[in-house]
Amino acid sequence: GDNLPPYFQLHFFSLMYEPEFINLYIDLLNYDRKYTDGKRKEFQSTIDRNLRTFIILPILLHPKSKGSIRLQSDDPFDPPLIDPNYLDHADDVKTMLRGIREVLKLGDTKTFKSIGASPQDPFDAYTPDCDGFQKNSDDYWICRIKHYTFTVYHPTSTCRMGAKDDPTAVVDPELRVRGIQNLRVVDASVMRNVPSGNTNAPTIMIAEKAADLIRNIDSVKYLRERTDKL
Repeated sequence: GDNLPPYFQLHFFSLMYEPEFINLYIDLLNYDRKYTDGKRKEFQSTIDRNLRTFIILPILLHPKSKGSIRLQSDDPFDPPLIDPNYLDHADDVKTMLRGIREVLKLGDTKTFKSIGASPQDPFDAYTPDCDGFQKNSDDYWICRIKHYTFTVYHPTSTCRMGAKDDPTAVVDPELRVRGIQNLRVVDASVMRNVPSGNTNAPTIMIAEKAADLIRNIDSVKYLRERTDKL
């Protein structure tokens, strides 16, 4: 429907596939080390063919899969057990597939063809786990989604804000942790739901609001009173 939030965000950026960056690439995307040699050959192939590369990353904005955060022990210094449980919900895989299909359509446009792009380009990637599937079939892309999807590290909503009678809320509307005195949480974890986009700006806004709450002032009203007189 028209009132539904965007389900996808596309990240465009250029990236030279330099073989010497392969270890950084593997670590950044949290890939299994077994892919290192194959990805290095893939990168070298683009250099040998004198290709220039760019990447389009389809980002799933509103996943339905739910993960968990559990205590490892009663020692507060032990790190928690975090299971993001990515792609557990079938709809998340279907949505990712829809996004990939939309990106592939771009490769057929006049503009993208003019710079040498093609919807066939993604099939040059080293993806050994999916070699048994017909290229560009739904099964092929679902395999790549399940094996090669990675996080962009924008977790939210683990300490969500809510009213006093909300059993899912960790903090109240003033960011105070329920049941504990003199403790507030001020970061992306208090968002009730994942926003449709990057989390940096909303987190800054939460921090600005928290500063006002702690100081018991309304800085927006203060600034407007002064700017209105300019």
